[in-house]
Amino acid sequence: MVKNSILSPDVRVNSYSDVEDSIIFSHVNIGRHCKIKKAIIDRDVHIPEGTVIGFDPEADKQNYFVTETGITVVTRDYSLFENPVAADYFTSE
Repeated sequence: MVKNSILSPDVRVNSYSDVEDSIIFSHVNIGRHCKIKKAIIDRDVHIPEGTVIGFDPEADKQNYFVTETGITVVTRDYSLFENPVAADYFTSE
C-alpha cells in the first residue's frame, strides 16, 4: 500500500509493503514486508525485504541520516549492503 507519497518512474513496491508520507526517487526496489514512513529514498536504492524505516528515529540514526524534523534520508551508499552500516562508517578515517 502506498499512501500520501510521491513515487518516481521505475519504482517497485513489492507485496505486503507499506509506504506512507515518503518521496521515492527513480529505480528503487522496495522488498516485501517493508514498512516505510516519512522517508526520502535516493535513486538506485534497493531496500531489503523486511526493512523498517521511519518508525524508530534512534534505530534509523544508526543506519541512515535523520533530519531534526524526523524525516529519514536513505542514500545510495546504504543500499550497497544488505545490512546497512552505521552512518559514521563513511566519515571515519
